[in-house]
Amino acid sequence: MINVGRSDLHVSGAVLDEVRAALTSVTAALDAARRAVARVDPAVAGAAPLVDQAEAFAASWGYGITQLGQHTQQCIAELSKIAAAFEETDRQLAAALHPAKRKEPKS
Repeated sequence: MINVGRSDLHVSGAVLDEVRAALTSVTAALDAARRAVARVDPAVAGAAPLVDQAEAFAASWGYGITQLGQHTQQCIAELSKIAAAFEETDRQLAAALHPAKRKEPKS
């Protein structure tokens, strides 16, 4: 965990994990809705103009959710990189602040 100043910057692996989990959860829920819309027969809307609108909605919804899913996956990958970079920086800072104790030569 990195803490700069008092509360200027605070990042922990747990926080990044929560963000990744939330993004994954939202994407999964929206994708489930997209699949449900795709399974509906547009003909149940009735008249041809409504069927056309239903098909257009399903197509745009599917495209939008697919794009959102792709961007979300990219965000998750970047969050993983950020978490790794913070962990490595934290490790390096800890090593610099607490160097291994040197053995004093015996006299």
